[in-house]
Amino acid sequence: MKIIKFFLILLLITITSCGYKPLFSKKGKVNYSITEYDLKGEKLINKKIITLINTINGDDSINLYTLEMVSEKKKETLAKDSEGNSSIFRSTINVDLVLRDGKKIIKKEKFSSSFSYNNIKNKFDLSQYQKNVEDILINKISDEILMFLSS
Repeated sequence: MKIIKFFLILLLITITSCGYKPLFSKKGKVNYSITEYDLKGEKLINKKIITLINTINGDDSINLYTLEMVSEKKKETLAKDSEGNSSIFRSTINVDLVLRDGKKIIKKEKFSSSFSYNNIKNKFDLSQYQKNVEDILINKISDEILMFLSS
């Protein structure tokens, strides 16, 4: 019994002193603000990403930047069954991001995320599933953009 208590205490000490930091611990700690947006492409994608980006703007920043973003979503058929009906789809979201100070490019990056899924007979369920997949992809890209802008 003493050995089990010893190992539990040792495990607890090891876990708490491993230097863990949350992935988004730098969130909100940038020294610039984005004052203008030049958005092109899918409005829903742009709106969700801008909502996230507004959470990391610096409060009293000296550096004021413009963010250019071009977003695109694609849904393609990967496979068809013997009757010619689509059986596997892939949804892809691409975002090109440029952070500018006037005409000078500060940061530039391309983000992409995709997901493949099987067809569902019920078209309403398929459309709901596709919306959920799209939300997941947008959130994944938003997290990547957040980390990119915070670094």
